[in-house]
Amino acid sequence: MTPEEQAGAWCVRLASGGLSPAEQAEFDDWMVEDPSHDELFDRALIAWRGISAIADSPEVIARRANALEALRRANRKRWSGKLVIGWQWGVGLAAAVVLAVFTFSSTSNVKPDLYATGVGERRIITLADGSRVSLDADTKVSVLYGKKQRALTLLNGRAKFEVAKNPDRPFTVTAGGRTTVATGTAFSVELLRRTLHVVLYEGRVNVIRAKPHSSDGTVGLVPGEELVTDVSPTAVPTVSPVDTTGSLAWENGQLNFVDEPLASAVEQLNRYSPVRIVVGDARASAIRINGVFNAGDSQAFLDAITQAYPVRLVINGEKIVILSK
Repeated sequence: MTPEEQAGAWCVRLASGGLSPAEQAEFDDWMVEDPSHDELFDRALIAWRGISAIADSPEVIARRANALEALRRANRKRWSGKLVIGWQWGVGLAAAVVLAVFTFSSTSNVKPDLYATGVGERRIITLADGSRVSLDADTKVSVLYGKKQRALTLLNGRAKFEVAKNPDRPFTVTAGGRTTVATGTAFSVELLRRTLHVVLYEGRVNVIRAKPHSSDGTVGLVPGEELVTDVSPTAVPTVSPVDTTGSLAWENGQLNFVDEPLASAVEQLNRYSPVRIVVGDARASAIRINGVFNAGDSQAFLDAITQAYPVRLVINGEKIVILSK
């Protein structure tokens, strides 16, 4: 087996009930055998947890029998009895799929397509399978499609994803150290400097740690919920109800802030205007902003916050600095 397939196999074996002392020693030796094995194992875990997150959906359940049969055929040809016995039947669907998904993402020579918008620009992209991606201003998304996966990465900004149903190809969006997994649904992902937002509009998604550290790293969302988390690896996400209509105001050229920290409000506003605004101190950054503003109208925003909040403005070269009074 290739190192990628070995990583996937170890992932499945560990998830299916643990290892004997001898197997644990074998796994430890494999991990230190090559510096790349640690990263390969982490990437295999991402694939495993992505598949597990959707494994009980009706569409995937309907394909479980085929997956089991594919696994059995693959085992006969490729793996020893020792490797198969411990996990073959207990993890049929995921074992059959995770190796295919992970191996493709690890070994494919296909380069991802890159889509981006500039300051003040919005764009809608229709992907090869009919899925639609709405890009907010100053946003960048990479897209890697294959027979077994639809893997996207939000590099910066915000995007809404309307996913064409295909349970054989999970649709994943990675941003801020977490991966959102779906098969057919509508959701948005926003990456700010220190915060990740995931809003679900319809269907279902699971948000998992992109570099898993524990078994409790998966959070499921139902329509009308928003996940918010700091991008640090150990942060604990919060899930709360959200005004889905207001959260999509940006698609109509507006920014709707509800108890939004001034620092993140300014970061969103800067996507739309060449006028660069910065927040100059922690007290001002923490002020909570409420209101609806036209995207790109920086002056109206500045006029409003100086009247409603204890802040002042200082012009510093080409920047406007907001300071607390």
